[in-house]
Amino acid sequence: MEQQQWQTAQEIINNLPANTPEEQDFITIQQINLQRLSAAQNFELDIEQANQLYAIANAYGYQAPAAQALLGLLNGNYYEWAIPQNNSKSAPSLRYPAAQLTGNPYIGTLAIIPNPAAQTAQVTIPPLYRLQQTELHLYNLHGKLMLRQAIPAFAYTATLNVQTLPSGIYFAVLNAQGMPTAQVKLMIQH
Repeated sequence: MEQQQWQTAQEIINNLPANTPEEQDFITIQQINLQRLSAAQNFELDIEQANQLYAIANAYGYQAPAAQALLGLLNGNYYEWAIPQNNSKSAPSLRYPAAQLTGNPYIGTLAIIPNPAAQTAQVTIPPLYRLQQTELHLYNLHGKLMLRQAIPAFAYTATLNVQTLPSGIYFAVLNAQGMPTAQVKLMIQH
């Protein structure tokens, strides 16, 4: 990309492994960045690209800083990380996802893409709840439970099959230990 060899860069991206969510996120970020660089000043994020970047940025996984930086360049979004103070003389040895992110409004954010969804929707599990089994509940506007899906411990994402649900607005609620912990509005449109 630095040498502006867009076709070669695209071939490299196409051949990257995509076996884990982190690898998939890396490819998504690089693909959007390649489009941005090759379009020069005429590039604008479309809704799907924005949703993908926000999901990666707000999930606070390994690829979050790259997604946040790209959102900063393209949309002017600013993400602040609160790293705990280390009073020892040695440098902190926290790995990126292990950093305490106090006061961050996105740390417990549930993200769903695409939104609106027609057939399936990808749910990004907030980092705080990935270590335990959770359950996703989908409610209609009248508060009726329309879908319940168990999510195993250590899951980064989950796929919701929404093709049998009627078009409309729903509330996706993540439950951990029987308590609602995060929610997001989901539109289903067939």
